[in-house]
Amino acid sequence: MGYHIILKIEKEPRPESNHREEESPEAITRLVHHYITDLDELRHFKDLTKESIIYQGEPSWTPALVGETKHCKLYTESNYRVGKKAEILFKEMCMKEGLIVEELNQTQESFKSYTNVAEEIPIKRGDFLIRNVGSLEVDVKCRSKLEDTGYPHYRLDVDHVDKHLNMEAFTKCPVVLAFFERNGEDPVEASLRMLSIREIEDRRADLEVRPWYDGKPAFCLPLDMMRPRFQLIDDYKQSLKQS
Repeated sequence: MGYHIILKIEKEPRPESNHREEESPEAITRLVHHYITDLDELRHFKDLTKESIIYQGEPSWTPALVGETKHCKLYTESNYRVGKKAEILFKEMCMKEGLIVEELNQTQESFKSYTNVAEEIPIKRGDFLIRNVGSLEVDVKCRSKLEDTGYPHYRLDVDHVDKHLNMEAFTKCPVVLAFFERNGEDPVEASLRMLSIREIEDRRADLEVRPWYDGKPAFCLPLDMMRPRFQLIDDYKQSLKQS
């Protein structure tokens, strides 16, 4: 077992040119990895500093840049981090409500276990199944509350609604959207509100559609059409008891 060394190398800045192109600090700094079997080999590295990183391990235990790691690089995106926080918060709240929550696999391969035509028809899975409420499917969202329409609302891509409707048609399980208001990097627990994907479809003609941050059309979903906290799930429970 040897040692992995990570050095920060300062590159020489580019010579001045007619374009006067300036490089950012990131553009003139790079990380370099070396593996040594004896600590005395450190004498060969002129760029070694007190801030250089060293750790002991097998040769195969090489470091990787977060941006080059398929799963980890997603966490460099603020929306992804906040979404994950909202999912964990929702699961914790469900447990306090006595709900049995199962996380859903989001890979395309997993979709094929529900339909053999997953590649032909666009579908979208929720984040959780609530097993003791008739396998209710829940998709958790964390959104900034907007009021540019004159009323408080959250936006949701039109194509996401259509994909959920396609999946609902295959699984015969109702789909519910659970919204948290976003506050910086965190979901606001007290803001939880829910509505069913079927309610959106039933009111499609009345809902305002506007472009969202990526330019794609999105429904403006008024907060007053949503049920606070777990009221909607409680209604599903009651309907199951009566059926």
